[in-house]
Amino acid sequence: MLGCVALANLAQWSGKNHSCFHKAAAVPLRSPRIRHRHGDATSDCDHSCWRGPEGIGITPNGEEVYATNQGDGTVSVIDTTTLTVIATIPTGNLCQRVVITRDGTKAFVQNGYSDTVSAIDTATHTVIATLPTGHQPWTILANPNDMKMYVCNGGDTSVTVIDIPSLTVSDTIADVGSGPWDLAFGR
Repeated sequence: MLGCVALANLAQWSGKNHSCFHKAAAVPLRSPRIRHRHGDATSDCDHSCWRGPEGIGITPNGEEVYATNQGDGTVSVIDTTTLTVIATIPTGNLCQRVVITRDGTKAFVQNGYSDTVSAIDTATHTVIATLPTGHQPWTILANPNDMKMYVCNGGDTSVTVIDIPSLTVSDTIADVGSGPWDLAFGR
């Protein structure tokens, strides 16, 4: 249900006219659903201040949603109880994807035009590392044990491998083919 609310709001902000079920009732997406801070005031907002929400990640405990804002290079953290933006985190240009580790301690965001991945501490809502990637990182995916993060670099022919515990780039896999855009793990 929480993901449904977040997705509904993302559809609203991107101009789509859909409905979403929330607490067993259809909620039209034209009504503001999130309150957040503008300067020193908290208020309902038409979200014109947000630019291009794209991807979301939900913490394992369901308490927070991380939404990338690709147009202004930030990530908004939404409290799912109050539906309030509790933090806005600068990351990098064209941030579109977010992956949260299974233990919920870190969020990783690819920054497509900055050629980086931002690692965010979910307890403090701050960027704790900015890691270089190949050209135009696109898709990011953690391996099943949360030890490695794989980054498809769509603007070249490589995949960047990030060691999650040390927050370092551990490898670059070259020549994977032109414009890699997606990843998956098999069983």
